[in-house]
Amino acid sequence: MDLFPNDDFSSQPLASTSRSLLPSSSAASFDFALDPSLSQQVASSSRLGPSYDDDSDGGDESVEEDSDDDDDDEDSDSDDETDAEEEYRLEMTQGGGAKRKKGGPVAGLTEMLQDKGKGKETAQEGTFAGFDDGEELGRLIHAIRDSSDTNVGGRTLLDKEFDRTIEEEMEGLDDPLNNGMPKKNKRRAYGPRPEPEPSTEVKDLLGRANRHYALGEGDQAIELLTEVVRIEPSLRVPWYTLASIYEEKGDTEKAVGFKMIAAHLMPVKRAAVEWASLGAQSRDIGLLQQAIYCFTQAIKGDKDDVDSMWDRAVLLKMSGSIGLATTAFTALLNIHPHDPGVLRELVPLLTTSNLYGKASQLYLSAFDHYRSICPHITAHTLPLISSFGPQDLETIADILNHLGMHARSIEILKRGVRWLQGREQETGWEMLDDDREFDLVRKTRVGWEREARFLEEAGVNELDVRLRLRLGVARMAKGDAEEAQRHFAIVLQEDVAEFPELFGAIGDSYYNRKMYDDALDVFQIMAECDDTNGASVWAKIGLCHLETDDADAARECFEAVAEAEPDNLKNKMHLAKCYEALQEHNKALLLINEVIATRRKQDAGKRKTGPRPMTKEARAARTADRLAAEQQRHQEFSLALITLKRLEPSVNSGDIEARAEWLEVATYLVDAFRETKELFPADSNKKFTGVQLQRSWKRKGVQEGDLELQADEMANRLERRMNEESEPLIEVDSYRGIHFDDWLELIMKYSILLTKNDEIVAGQETLVHVTAASVFRQSPQRMLAIHLARASCYAYTKNYVGLVEVARWIQRQYQYQTDGLRLLYAFLPGGSAAVEAFNNGPLQKFTIRQLRTIDAIVRGAPVKLAVNGSIVLMDEKQGAGADKEEEGEEGATTTGGTGRLEDKFLPKKASPAYNLGYGQMLMVSRSYASAIIYLLRAYDLAPKQPMINLTLGVAYLLRAMSRQTDNRAHQIAQALAFFSQYKALKGSCQEVEYNFGRAFHHLGLQSYAVKHYEACLSLAAVERQTHALSRMAVDDDAGAANADDELDEPDDYARLAAYNLSNLYMLSGSADLARAVARKWLAI
Repeated sequence: MDLFPNDDFSSQPLASTSRSLLPSSSAASFDFALDPSLSQQVASSSRLGPSYDDDSDGGDESVEEDSDDDDDDEDSDSDDETDAEEEYRLEMTQGGGAKRKKGGPVAGLTEMLQDKGKGKETAQEGTFAGFDDGEELGRLIHAIRDSSDTNVGGRTLLDKEFDRTIEEEMEGLDDPLNNGMPKKNKRRAYGPRPEPEPSTEVKDLLGRANRHYALGEGDQAIELLTEVVRIEPSLRVPWYTLASIYEEKGDTEKAVGFKMIAAHLMPVKRAAVEWASLGAQSRDIGLLQQAIYCFTQAIKGDKDDVDSMWDRAVLLKMSGSIGLATTAFTALLNIHPHDPGVLRELVPLLTTSNLYGKASQLYLSAFDHYRSICPHITAHTLPLISSFGPQDLETIADILNHLGMHARSIEILKRGVRWLQGREQETGWEMLDDDREFDLVRKTRVGWEREARFLEEAGVNELDVRLRLRLGVARMAKGDAEEAQRHFAIVLQEDVAEFPELFGAIGDSYYNRKMYDDALDVFQIMAECDDTNGASVWAKIGLCHLETDDADAARECFEAVAEAEPDNLKNKMHLAKCYEALQEHNKALLLINEVIATRRKQDAGKRKTGPRPMTKEARAARTADRLAAEQQRHQEFSLALITLKRLEPSVNSGDIEARAEWLEVATYLVDAFRETKELFPADSNKKFTGVQLQRSWKRKGVQEGDLELQADEMANRLERRMNEESEPLIEVDSYRGIHFDDWLELIMKYSILLTKNDEIVAGQETLVHVTAASVFRQSPQRMLAIHLARASCYAYTKNYVGLVEVARWIQRQYQYQTDGLRLLYAFLPGGSAAVEAFNNGPLQKFTIRQLRTIDAIVRGAPVKLAVNGSIVLMDEKQGAGADKEEEGEEGATTTGGTGRLEDKFLPKKASPAYNLGYGQMLMVSRSYASAIIYLLRAYDLAPKQPMINLTLGVAYLLRAMSRQTDNRAHQIAQALAFFSQYKALKGSCQEVEYNFGRAFHHLGLQSYAVKHYEACLSLAAVERQTHALSRMAVDDDAGAANADDELDEPDDYARLAAYNLSNLYMLSGSADLARAVARKWLAI
């Protein structure tokens, strides 16, 4: 997307061209902008004068070089020549004149000079096919003889013939994609006939004319010379004399014309220098097409005249002949492969023709070529790479980024800079996935000491700000936003007035990545600078506000743009969209009608090939067709749902084929649900009232820039909405004939089945995405179901971090209640991964905020409802948990709207559960002293709770065994006191005996530990025997009907106790006892 298509600063060059044969004061500037297709084509300067328009289509034009051979070589082609050609040569040899013949300016000349396709042109011979000089000369001679004007310098048929000659020269051009090679079957070119001996009359006239010229009597000399060229136009001398006279008179244009006639009378090879000089003179007086023609003739005579080839190519580019210029520069590139100067001119032409693939191929080939011939750049080897440098790397990066080859762009930029800086041997940087090679300060990245530490010891490598910008753009497009922002932050330190195109590209990159806030910050910087502030910047600011649903701010921006550019139709469309979002439908419709009327006025009298605005009848017919299509879609969805229900039994039984078919059908339904924009409005409180039937602006096959069709569709939508405003909106509880509860069940089943099918990311992404649907977001029950489904998938894949995230969401929705905290404990089983997820910094911060808010509410602090519907203290601005770590977190806003404070749960007393939970989190992070404080608070609130007593005993025990303890014996005594109270409350059971054994084991009191482990095993043996007898009794009493029913297995700590006990026996040297315990309790 081009951010600044019409701004002065948008086309500022990032890499200037290096070679131009034009004078410095009149050289054309073709700079390569950030987008390769935006090459700045500047018209010829005032010194060159007005340029000729090229009426031909540049895309269909082609250029060919003449393939003339020497005069001696022409005789070798006689075998394929016609009798007419033989007759022509005989007449020329005998000095006979040409006879007039119908159908051509000279008798039989056209037929005699037909090319037989003999001879092939090499790449060095250029791209333009030569004229038949004899035919040209014959045409010009008859133009002179048939002229009724005695003044040769007047606007006679001669001038018209010259113009026609140039036009025909430009028509016989080759395909621009043929590398400048000529087409087959071109006419062969022959040199002019020998200059005839002047007659006595002509000699007399020449002598008199020369005397008048010598005496300064130019007009008399012109009159006599006019008669000479009328009698014998094949003489060169009178033409040169006429040119000299007109040069002295200051009429350079006529002088050049006479010299061109004289040059046509000379052999092609001898006239090459003259033609080149004439080309330069024609260029200097602004006759670009004539200059191109002259340079072409010069190339015919000298196939190695690279300067003429370059001048001709530059002039073709200046004249707007893109196709011809492309072929001309391609021919030059064939002569000088990989030349940077030629590439800098050719590549913008290719990108203008949308040939990015060929442009990248040429530049990458040059890059590899120069690296191969000069692998190590030094002061002595620098000439080997010509002028290839950073500006060429910029162009390569622009092209690759345009083609979406962002990884390749990053690779070329980093390797190219390393090569140009003479650091090509520093390949160690390629081991890293980031761009720390070009950091301004070393040892600042997180974890630098673990990742290639030796590279961080290297010096700082410079990187041009333009190259850094491209590197950042490629990183952003690749999805590495953090790395891109590092580069952008450095670029943004530059002066925006000096590098406006870089700032615009950064804003564009953020905008395309949907990072609208960051894009807005960049565009605001540009708006604050007088040199870059303009309507297009405000338009971009308005687009950012529009994307962030700030329609008011967007309207202000677009209204300011409309003030500066009242004829900007695209801006009016954006402004109408703002009015529509603000429910100002009348204003929006007025603007849309204005756009439609303006476009129709602009198209008046022009041939219109695109779609035309629809009439009301056509709109009604289209709406009817779409209604019919909508009904058909309803039927398809209903049949698909029936198919899913039919396949469910087979899927539940494990049928793989049925599962694949079920997933295929469900994918079709779920994707259709997720792609419906009406189900995902920007305003989550907006009720779903059905699917709109109009098409989207950016649908496939319609260009965004087609304002006429966009305006038509928007007018249709506005008219429909204005008609609906008079009627109350009716909320719809189904989509495509399927109730939203059924949709929810389908989506949850689909995601869970994807997870079981090892498509974990797709399953989670589906569940996360549908939480943004308003029909689900407005229902707390549906949102809870979705998050519990997420928890199921996380539990299946043992993703404990995801389980913690779901538990936090539930705690936010059910504030200050203990259910979410209890679910957190239920979600996390034992194991190091679960403990690591529980030892989470954001989770600890969230829990302590909840705990402090509960304490404040219990003390009577006033509360209110925040904007997101959460309960906060009166002096707080955001909801609970709304810190920097949670601002962008999914689901941060409570479901079901804000509601009323009276309907919310408010704690009446302090919560022992939150104190216990936070204390346990501190224990896991080994902050035992702090943990004991919160655990004692929980003990004060619930002293008879066994879990609190057990946790306090463990906390004191762990603190006693740490190095920072000040009184180990006292803390051990406190720990055992809480353990004793825990045993008194819980009673004798496996859990108590195991925990006591584990405590003594931790203290190193092995005999006490063995005692409690053995007691745990004894209780386990009794409970297992009792459970077995109970199961037998159930089986006997219930019979076959309930044979499948099983009693719940008892809580069993036997294996844990047996494992620890066997270890103690082994450490004490009792291997037999350890073996016996293992065989009885640990064997499978």
